[in-house]
Amino acid sequence: MFFILLLLIALRPFLASLAFGFLDFIYSYAFILLTAIFLLRKKGVLLPDKAISACLFLFIASLLASCFWGLNSARSLNEAYKFIFLFFVYLFAANLNSAQKTTALRVLIISSFMVSLYSLYYFFFGTKHIVDSLKLSQIQYPFALEYINRQRAFAPFILPSLLGCYLAVGLTVTTGYILSLKKPIKETALLLSAFSLPIFISLSLTRSISAFASIIIALIILQIIYPSKKITIITLFSLMAIFFIYLWRNTGSSSFTNVDFSFGKRIFYWKEGFAYILAHPFKGTGLRNYWGHFSQFTHNSYLQIWIETGLAGFISLAAVFYFALNKLLKSNSALSKTLFLAFLIFAIDNLFDFSFFMPETAYLWWLIIGLADQS
Repeated sequence: MFFILLLLIALRPFLASLAFGFLDFIYSYAFILLTAIFLLRKKGVLLPDKAISACLFLFIASLLASCFWGLNSARSLNEAYKFIFLFFVYLFAANLNSAQKTTALRVLIISSFMVSLYSLYYFFFGTKHIVDSLKLSQIQYPFALEYINRQRAFAPFILPSLLGCYLAVGLTVTTGYILSLKKPIKETALLLSAFSLPIFISLSLTRSISAFASIIIALIILQIIYPSKKITIITLFSLMAIFFIYLWRNTGSSSFTNVDFSFGKRIFYWKEGFAYILAHPFKGTGLRNYWGHFSQFTHNSYLQIWIETGLAGFISLAAVFYFALNKLLKSNSALSKTLFLAFLIFAIDNLFDFSFFMPETAYLWWLIIGLADQS
């Protein structure tokens, strides 16, 4: 059962929830059922950190409550299964022993590596097939052609920013785990070239400013807590990467593809979100019941959580962040530092995006919390 669940986790990023809604529904409930069987065979659910678990329970309870008193209960309840699935990802990870935890990390690394290869193939070859297919079928779909011609990696996700967030976390876990093995320099360099390099290339091709900015901010925080020359070098390298990506993004002919336009739109979304919170500070709309003028997402997951689940959901989620980060900081192991950095990257990226609401990316955060529960 353990290996079946790991296989499902490895396949999770290849199933875009918005594109394949029915398959996502079947997948989620299959994972929930198999995890329940896995936990029953262990003769009880292990919750090593009571504070984290209690806050997660409160968050899920707030989320479900908002579904009933929100604007459209039917729509919200149709979305709730995604967060129940994510909660079971946490339960699964929290109940792993040390050896199983290591195996889960390796599966995550392999999955990130496979996503990067798929993304690279799709970027260089797959988009051409789509364009040829549209022309052959005489389908006039200007948006599809424009989207493909942006020349940003996004597969297997629907947006480059989602792929950027996923790969930023995957690159951190992969590189951190390889360095923690303490192999000879040549062997370490070989492993980094084989696994981390393809992920980094794919991440760069997303041209996601938010993903690289999240890496830099997280590295600076890590440097303050654990001063290290290696972290300084990696931070400087990341700053160079984000500078070149910024120039790359702003050389396009269309103004709406550059960084300034993207950031301006986000500020507009955030203002709309804040205005709603000021008008309705306590009661949530329920999942997927918030609609701005141009988007159903505020491009800030924390604003979105407050809007949709209410103040109780926001506070309980903030408490999860506090207790999880505090637990990771108490451990001085290389693995805990890696998980701490990966956790921070995902958290910071969601200040600018909504990957927390996409199970194909959000499962990483819940998995890390479960692993942190026993680090």
